[in-house]
Amino acid sequence: GKHQLYSMGITLEGHERLFAVGTWDGQLRIYNIEDNPNNNQLALVQKFFKQVKWPVIDIAWSKNNKSLYYTMIDNTVCEIDLHKPTINNKVCSHSDIIRNIFYFEGGDSLVTASFDKTIKTWDLKKPTPSSIIELGHKPYATDMCDSLIGCGLSNETVVTIQLSPYNKKSVQMSQLGKHSQIQCLAIDPIGSAMAYGSNDGRVSLIKLTNNYIMGVAEQVTSLSYLDPIFSFKAEKQEIPGSTIMHNINAIGFNSRNPKWFFTASSQALSAWNYQSKNRVDSTPTQRPVTSCGVSHSGQFMAYGLGNDYHLGPDVPLNQPTDLRVHYITDIEVEKTKWV
Repeated sequence: GKHQLYSMGITLEGHERLFAVGTWDGQLRIYNIEDNPNNNQLALVQKFFKQVKWPVIDIAWSKNNKSLYYTMIDNTVCEIDLHKPTINNKVCSHSDIIRNIFYFEGGDSLVTASFDKTIKTWDLKKPTPSSIIELGHKPYATDMCDSLIGCGLSNETVVTIQLSPYNKKSVQMSQLGKHSQIQCLAIDPIGSAMAYGSNDGRVSLIKLTNNYIMGVAEQVTSLSYLDPIFSFKAEKQEIPGSTIMHNINAIGFNSRNPKWFFTASSQALSAWNYQSKNRVDSTPTQRPVTSCGVSHSGQFMAYGLGNDYHLGPDVPLNQPTDLRVHYITDIEVEKTKWV
């Protein structure tokens, strides 16, 4: 709506046709994706709305969609019980902005990545963190797949962390090139690849391979990068005397075909196949795609159009946030080249 400055977070990690949105002007909304019999298109029906005190930075569903967790610029994480939406519970906090939050079903806990240069895990029954992982630098973008965490840091490095059993950590320099700041990051649904994008239109994909290290009486998994798949200029064009580039604001994969992934930028929504190393589709959006998510089944993509907060506070915030949902067909997800 017109009062929303820009979309900050979209998640379809809950129920298949339910997705949540958190915005910079402190709004939490949940929509149901419904079929519109009048025009064979999808319709968004709002099921929940709550105004909170501070801008919302990230959101995460709990197990069975009973609660919604959200982090705000006051460095806290709060929980809304969707069966008792008038009650807000403060769950945990950091000493600086919490950039990303995840619900970890394997441990029935929360995982938070903060600008205080730490990742923390939280037992929901305890007020103090279960573990603290020191990063040494600010995490600009983080994703999680099962117990695997991928994190792009402010010093142009990428970290992978295997939470269990010993929080094993691997570090590699970013493949984007010098001075390309990591802005978004995603791990594919089976934990075999990771992609990250930059503020100057570059994207890099890395294959993740398990190395097994025999510990005392058990096997410990350590993740290392063995095969950089490729790096490319997704939204960057260099012509004589000029360079045109657009932020990569979001990246995501699809569980129906892990080789398929999308990039959302300040000018277009594009689909790629990293096996064929081709852009297979692209839709100009006229306005920046500020946030984007794909459902677990890979059937739905939801995204927000609006003002690009990555461009800084001087960008005119005069455009409303426009929420859209797209049904991803089998033909789209199996493309290997642009037809």
